[in-house]
Amino acid sequence: MIKKLALLWSPVFLWCVVIFYLSSLRVKPPTGTILDIILPYFVHLGEYGILFLLTWRASKKVAASLIFGIFYAFSDELHQ
Repeated sequence: MIKKLALLWSPVFLWCVVIFYLSSLRVKPPTGTILDIILPYFVHLGEYGILFLLTWRASKKVAASLIFGIFYAFSDELHQ
Protein backbone atom coordinates (compact mmCIF):
# COMPACT_ATOMS: atom_id res chain seq x y z
CA MET A 1 0.00 0.00 0.00
CA ILE A 2 2.76 2.47 0.96
CA LYS A 3 4.76 1.54 -2.13
CA LYS A 4 1.71 2.19 -4.34
CA LEU A 5 1.16 5.60 -2.70
CA ALA A 6 4.82 6.47 -3.18
CA LEU A 7 4.65 5.49 -6.86
CA LEU A 8 1.55 7.63 -7.36
CA TRP A 9 2.59 10.72 -5.40
CA SER A 10 6.34 10.90 -6.03
CA PRO A 11 5.88 12.29 -9.58
CA VAL A 12 3.63 15.02 -8.13
CA PHE A 13 6.26 15.90 -5.55
CA LEU A 14 9.08 15.86 -8.12
CA TRP A 15 7.11 18.05 -10.53
CA CYS A 16 6.46 20.54 -7.71
CA VAL A 17 10.22 20.66 -7.13
CA VAL A 18 10.79 21.31 -10.85
CA ILE A 19 8.24 24.15 -10.86
CA PHE A 20 9.82 25.63 -7.71
CA TYR A 21 13.28 25.46 -9.29
CA LEU A 22 12.18 26.96 -12.60
CA SER A 23 10.40 29.82 -10.89
CA SER A 24 13.54 30.66 -8.92
CA LEU A 25 15.62 31.18 -12.07
CA ARG A 26 16.32 34.68 -13.21
CA VAL A 27 14.65 35.68 -16.44
CA LYS A 28 15.90 38.31 -18.82
CA PRO A 29 13.85 41.49 -19.12
CA PRO A 30 11.12 41.35 -21.78
CA THR A 31 11.92 42.98 -25.09
CA GLY A 32 8.32 43.86 -25.79
CA THR A 33 7.78 41.37 -28.58
CA ILE A 34 4.57 39.37 -28.84
CA LEU A 35 6.54 36.23 -27.98
CA ASP A 36 7.62 37.77 -24.66
CA ILE A 37 3.98 38.42 -23.85
CA ILE A 38 2.46 35.09 -24.94
CA LEU A 39 5.20 32.56 -24.14
CA PRO A 40 5.04 32.87 -20.32
CA TYR A 41 1.31 32.11 -20.39
CA PHE A 42 1.85 28.95 -22.42
CA VAL A 43 4.72 27.88 -20.17
CA HIS A 44 2.55 28.32 -17.06
CA LEU A 45 -0.33 26.52 -18.75
CA GLY A 46 1.97 23.60 -19.54
CA GLU A 47 3.56 23.50 -16.08
CA TYR A 48 0.29 23.51 -14.22
CA GLY A 49 -1.44 21.31 -16.77
CA ILE A 50 1.16 18.62 -16.10
CA LEU A 51 0.78 19.18 -12.36
CA PHE A 52 -2.99 18.75 -12.69
CA LEU A 53 -2.60 15.51 -14.67
CA LEU A 54 -0.09 14.05 -12.21
CA THR A 55 -2.27 15.00 -9.24
CA TRP A 56 -5.38 13.62 -10.93
CA ARG A 57 -3.51 10.38 -11.69
CA ALA A 58 -2.59 10.07 -8.01
CA SER A 59 -5.89 11.10 -6.45
CA LYS A 60 -8.50 10.34 -9.16
CA LYS A 61 -10.34 13.46 -8.00
CA VAL A 62 -10.70 16.38 -10.40
CA ALA A 63 -11.75 18.92 -7.77
CA ALA A 64 -8.88 18.00 -5.45
CA SER A 65 -6.43 18.24 -8.34
CA LEU A 66 -7.71 21.68 -9.30
CA ILE A 67 -7.61 22.94 -5.73
CA PHE A 68 -4.10 21.59 -5.20
CA GLY A 69 -2.91 23.23 -8.44
CA ILE A 70 -4.45 26.57 -7.51
CA PHE A 71 -2.90 26.55 -4.05
CA TYR A 72 0.47 25.51 -5.42
CA ALA A 73 0.32 28.26 -8.06
CA PHE A 74 -0.52 30.80 -5.34
CA SER A 75 2.39 29.62 -3.20
CA ASP A 76 4.68 29.76 -6.24
CA GLU A 77 3.68 33.37 -6.88
CA LEU A 78 4.58 34.18 -3.27
CA HIS A 79 7.91 32.43 -3.81
CA GLN A 80 8.66 34.55 -6.88
